Amino acid sequence: MPPFRFRLQQVLNYRERLEDEAKLALAQAESALAMERLRLKRLEEDLETARLGLLQEARRAADFWLWQPYIQRLTEQRAASLRRLDELAAAVASCQKQLQQRSMERRLVDKLRHRHLQRHTYEENRRDQCALDETATLAYCRRDD
Repeated sequence: MPPFRFRLQQVLNYRERLEDEAKLALAQAESALAMERLRLKRLEEDLETARLGLLQEARRAADFWLWQPYIQRLTEQRAASLRRLDELAAAVASCQKQLQQRSMERRLVDKLRHRHLQRHTYEENRRDQCALDETATLAYCRRDD
Protein backbone atom coordinates (compact mmCIF):
# COMPACT_ATOMS: atom_id res chain seq x y z
CA MET A 1 0.00 0.00 0.00
CA PRO A 2 1.32 3.47 -0.78
CA PRO A 3 2.48 5.63 2.12
CA PHE A 4 -0.01 7.98 3.74
CA ARG A 5 -0.61 11.17 1.82
CA PHE A 6 -3.03 13.76 3.14
CA ARG A 7 -4.82 15.43 0.25
CA LEU A 8 -5.43 18.62 2.25
CA GLN A 9 -1.81 19.01 3.38
CA GLN A 10 -1.48 22.34 1.57
CA VAL A 11 -4.57 23.62 3.37
CA LEU A 12 -3.10 22.47 6.68
CA ASN A 13 0.22 24.17 5.87
CA TYR A 14 -1.63 27.37 4.96
CA ARG A 15 -3.64 27.31 8.19
CA GLU A 16 -0.46 26.69 10.20
CA ARG A 17 1.17 29.65 8.48
CA LEU A 18 -1.84 31.86 9.28
CA GLU A 19 -1.71 30.73 12.90
CA ASP A 20 2.02 31.53 13.06
CA GLU A 21 1.36 34.98 11.62
CA ALA A 22 -1.35 35.56 14.23
CA LYS A 23 1.09 34.49 16.98
CA LEU A 24 3.65 36.95 15.63
CA ALA A 25 1.07 39.75 15.47
CA LEU A 26 0.02 39.02 19.05
CA ALA A 27 3.63 39.06 20.23
CA GLN A 28 4.23 42.38 18.50
CA ALA A 29 1.06 43.88 19.98
CA GLU A 30 1.98 42.67 23.46
CA SER A 31 5.49 44.09 23.04
CA ALA A 32 4.10 47.47 21.97
CA LEU A 33 1.73 47.41 24.96
CA ALA A 34 4.60 46.65 27.34
CA MET A 35 6.70 49.45 25.81
CA GLU A 36 3.83 51.92 26.18
CA ARG A 37 3.33 50.89 29.82
CA LEU A 38 7.02 51.49 30.42
CA ARG A 39 6.78 54.88 28.68
CA LEU A 40 3.75 55.81 30.81
CA LYS A 41 5.60 54.81 33.97
CA ARG A 42 8.56 57.00 33.01
CA LEU A 43 6.26 59.92 32.20
CA GLU A 44 4.55 59.59 35.58
CA GLU A 45 7.93 59.48 37.32
CA ASP A 46 9.08 62.57 35.40
CA LEU A 47 5.83 64.33 36.20
CA GLU A 48 6.16 63.55 39.90
CA THR A 49 9.79 64.74 39.86
CA ALA A 50 8.76 67.96 38.09
CA ARG A 51 5.98 68.60 40.61
CA LEU A 52 8.38 68.08 43.49
CA GLY A 53 10.86 70.39 41.78
CA LEU A 54 8.15 72.99 41.36
CA LEU A 55 7.27 72.81 45.05
CA GLN A 56 10.87 73.00 46.14
CA GLU A 57 12.13 75.66 43.75
CA ALA A 58 9.07 77.78 43.01
CA ARG A 59 9.70 80.41 45.62
CA ARG A 60 10.04 82.96 42.89
CA ALA A 61 7.60 83.64 40.07
CA ALA A 62 10.34 83.12 37.47
CA ASP A 63 10.91 79.55 38.69
CA PHE A 64 7.18 78.89 38.51
CA TRP A 65 7.06 80.02 34.87
CA LEU A 66 9.98 77.72 34.04
CA TRP A 67 8.42 74.62 35.57
CA GLN A 68 4.80 75.13 34.52
CA PRO A 69 5.17 74.54 30.71
CA TYR A 70 7.27 71.44 31.37
CA ILE A 71 4.64 70.01 33.73
CA GLN A 72 1.89 70.88 31.24
CA ARG A 73 3.75 69.07 28.42
CA LEU A 74 4.31 66.01 30.62
CA THR A 75 0.62 65.98 31.56
CA GLU A 76 -0.40 66.09 27.89
CA GLN A 77 2.06 63.32 27.03
CA ARG A 78 0.68 61.24 29.90
CA ALA A 79 -2.89 61.68 28.61
CA ALA A 80 -1.78 60.71 25.09
CA SER A 81 0.05 57.71 26.49
CA LEU A 82 -3.07 56.58 28.35
CA ARG A 83 -5.11 56.83 25.14
CA ARG A 84 -2.43 54.89 23.26
CA LEU A 85 -2.41 52.29 26.05
CA ASP A 86 -6.16 51.76 25.61
CA GLU A 87 -5.73 51.41 21.84
CA LEU A 88 -2.92 48.89 22.27
CA ALA A 89 -4.90 46.89 24.82
CA ALA A 90 -7.76 46.69 22.31
CA ALA A 91 -5.29 45.61 19.61
CA VAL A 92 -3.93 42.86 21.88
CA ALA A 93 -7.47 41.63 22.56
CA SER A 94 -8.19 41.62 18.83
CA CYS A 95 -4.98 39.70 18.11
CA GLN A 96 -5.83 37.17 20.80
CA LYS A 97 -9.27 36.64 19.30
CA GLN A 98 -7.80 36.25 15.82
CA LEU A 99 -5.19 33.78 17.09
CA GLN A 100 -7.91 31.79 18.81
CA GLN A 101 -9.93 31.66 15.58
CA ARG A 102 -6.99 30.65 13.42
CA SER A 103 -5.87 28.06 15.93
CA MET A 104 -9.34 26.52 15.89
CA GLU A 105 -9.35 26.43 12.08
CA ARG A 106 -5.94 24.73 12.03
CA ARG A 107 -7.00 22.19 14.66
CA LEU A 108 -10.05 21.25 12.56
CA VAL A 109 -7.89 20.38 9.57
CA ASP A 110 -5.37 18.67 11.85
CA LYS A 111 -8.14 16.48 13.32
CA LEU A 112 -9.26 15.62 9.82
CA ARG A 113 -5.68 14.64 8.96
CA HIS A 114 -5.52 12.48 12.08
CA ARG A 115 -8.77 10.70 11.15
CA HIS A 116 -7.51 10.08 7.61
CA LEU A 117 -4.25 8.71 8.99
CA GLN A 118 -6.16 6.38 11.32
CA ARG A 119 -8.31 5.17 8.43
CA HIS A 120 -5.21 4.65 6.27
CA THR A 121 -3.50 2.71 9.07
CA TYR A 122 -6.60 0.61 9.67
CA GLU A 123 -6.89 -0.25 5.98
CA GLU A 124 -3.20 -1.06 5.74
CA ASN A 125 -3.41 -3.33 8.79
CA ARG A 126 -6.53 -4.99 7.40
CA ARG A 127 -4.84 -5.71 4.06
CA ASP A 128 -1.77 -7.04 5.82
CA GLN A 129 -3.94 -9.28 7.96
CA CYS A 130 -5.80 -10.53 4.87
CA ALA A 131 -2.48 -11.35 3.21
CA LEU A 132 -1.29 -13.17 6.34
CA ASP A 133 -4.58 -15.07 6.57
CA GLU A 134 -4.30 -16.10 2.92
CA THR A 135 -0.72 -17.27 3.44
CA ALA A 136 -1.70 -19.24 6.54
CA THR A 137 -4.63 -20.83 4.71
CA LEU A 138 -2.44 -21.88 1.82
CA ALA A 139 0.17 -23.29 4.18
CA TYR A 140 -2.48 -25.23 6.08
CA CYS A 141 -3.95 -26.62 2.86
CA ARG A 142 -0.50 -27.80 1.70
CA ARG A 143 0.06 -29.64 4.97
CA ASP A 144 -3.20 -31.56 4.58
CA ASP A 145 -2.39 -32.75 1.07
